[in-house]
Amino acid sequence: MGERAALVPAPAEAYVPPIIPAPALAQEQWTQARFSRWMGGVALQGATAGIELPTSQPESTSGVDSLHESVRRIKLGEHSSADIAMVRLNAHKALSEELYKSGHITEITAEFEADGSLRQHSQDYDSVYRNSLEQPSTPLMQTINTIFARNWHRQEDLARSGILKTHWMITFALAPETAEDVIENNFFYTTLALSAQGHTMVQDHDGSWIMETKTAFAAGMPPLEEDPTRTEQERLKQLTQAMTHRHDIRAIKALLQEWGVEGAEHMTIADILDTPICIPKTRMPNGITDIVAAYDQKVGGNAFFGSFEEGSRDYQEHERVCRTREQHLEKTVDSIVAELIEKSDPTANMNHTNELLSGIVFGKALAQAVKDNTIDIRNFNVEARHNIVQARQAWASGNIHDFLAHAGAAAANAYSLVCNVKTEGVNDSVMQALAKALGVPVEELKDPNDPKNWEKHRGKCRREECENHQKETWVGPCDVCDDCQEKFNFGKLKE
Repeated sequence: MGERAALVPAPAEAYVPPIIPAPALAQEQWTQARFSRWMGGVALQGATAGIELPTSQPESTSGVDSLHESVRRIKLGEHSSADIAMVRLNAHKALSEELYKSGHITEITAEFEADGSLRQHSQDYDSVYRNSLEQPSTPLMQTINTIFARNWHRQEDLARSGILKTHWMITFALAPETAEDVIENNFFYTTLALSAQGHTMVQDHDGSWIMETKTAFAAGMPPLEEDPTRTEQERLKQLTQAMTHRHDIRAIKALLQEWGVEGAEHMTIADILDTPICIPKTRMPNGITDIVAAYDQKVGGNAFFGSFEEGSRDYQEHERVCRTREQHLEKTVDSIVAELIEKSDPTANMNHTNELLSGIVFGKALAQAVKDNTIDIRNFNVEARHNIVQARQAWASGNIHDFLAHAGAAAANAYSLVCNVKTEGVNDSVMQALAKALGVPVEELKDPNDPKNWEKHRGKCRREECENHQKETWVGPCDVCDDCQEKFNFGKLKE
């Protein structure tokens, strides 16, 4: 398919259900009331979290409550299939997001309970959205997570009414309007990737109805050309300037206006997310790629998934490529889950579990990136990109020694652009995960010239002028203390 696809227009000779904003449907009032009751329950649960309930109070049966709790139960051998599903889903989602920021499509399915509520592999959606709202977050992310939860209620009610048997429910999630909010809330700032998500009902092999969700990620602006020598303030200024060229808000607003959404031109990104669109399946014969194609048409300039780079413009073929990518991630997900459970501490807090997962996932992603030229190095922070390129060149030439050196340097300098965690503990976890993925001892990846990798021992500083010359302290391999290291370089005094 060389031509760009577009939503199929309604034929004049036959009636086709129109495109309708979900909030304009008659059932929206019921959905809003149901959502308000649910939010009240979330608030009440949060308010009573520290209160000890009477022993006669039955234990909660709402299902899995967090990744941390699932990992803890698995570690203790007290888990269910829902716990395993929770960990696998988090690992797969995190790995996919690390490797493919834009120009990618993911696909999941969910089952219906008897009451019409959604559950994915024994994991109920109530737990997912309740947990997202209970986590500490910025005011902006609290607003966004609240809208995601409201859209979940809309999705279930549209399914109960049967509308999603004949329609897709489409939502757009865009990066914030300001550079400060983009950085503070850890959005992928290199291209301001947006997501277009579609939900619809399809029949399973046994004839039962299930929910299919496809999410397409596209660039929201031309790639930001970063300079690692810039200060944080200079980078913020550069991003602010680059965001004046973003095309996502303009294109999405144009689409919404075309689809009959009133006041679309004045919408914020929160308003856009809070306005799901119901589109007949007959108008989207190719599914979510038709939405991407419609977005690209509004972007203009021969855009493909919001990007202007050379390459194929076949949307259906690209979706098949994405499906193959996702399938190839499964073995890596298996290893992530195994390593996470092995290294987890059931007595630790939620932050420890989340950071441990981030480090392991990022190490696995880096292990793929240093070998695979098809993975965009802009998915990684600018400080690590040069090392990744050098590692790829060494790998291609068969120079294993240089490959390991550059891969190790990349791990030492890298941090996730998804979670933006920059701590020594996480980088240690990244280094260990990278070593395990490459099948080498972690020592082979560490730069012996980097003071952070030197083994310390108790002793006296050899520098006579130092106050530690006459007393024991921690010294490096050259018997020099930390305070004197800058004045000493591999055994030679810097006078």
